[in-house]
Amino acid sequence: MPPKLRAEIAALLQRRDFDGLVELHTRKSVLRHLIAMTYDIEDLMSWRAMEAIGAVTARMPADEAREVIQKVLWMMREESGNSTCSAPDILGEILRANPKPFHDIVPVLVSFHEEEFFRTGVLRAMSRIAERWPGLIEPFAGIAMEYLQAPGPPVRGYAALVLRALGKPLPGGSIEANEATVMLYDGSSLTEKPVKDLL
Repeated sequence: MPPKLRAEIAALLQRRDFDGLVELHTRKSVLRHLIAMTYDIEDLMSWRAMEAIGAVTARMPADEAREVIQKVLWMMREESGNSTCSAPDILGEILRANPKPFHDIVPVLVSFHEEEFFRTGVLRAMSRIAERWPGLIEPFAGIAMEYLQAPGPPVRGYAALVLRALGKPLPGGSIEANEATVMLYDGSSLTEKPVKDLL
């Protein structure tokens, strides 16, 4: 990425100026650069880049946004040789920002829960979508319920957040006994918190 463009994108992300990024995208294609900035899911700027991808694709014609979705799905498939653990989160932000044209993508995203490499990201994306569009994730509540007893604390934690966003009761002791923690992005910060403090 040209240094001047990198600096411009970084400055807009720092301010969460998504309108500015949308305007910049009309002059210079920035989506591939934003995707390249999403590889560290423990970095705040990566999350802002993912949120920005959602904002930019929401303003694009649906057929062009679908091409972006297909590229991300291709990244998630083994034959691409370019898997990134942030891919489910990218899809989650696209669907969270503008789900109406892409209802068919939700079950495709959720299906990747079967792959351990993507499981945490899929549940995290499901929780982010469910916060805004619970009806899209409601059919998959049973999947989240199954992961409440998973070995990995983040998996248990994000499963609990999916169910919380859907207004589903949790089995007694399912979280308290496990002390699951999750990384939460709220736009301004990225923090790790115990799930039991969020329920």
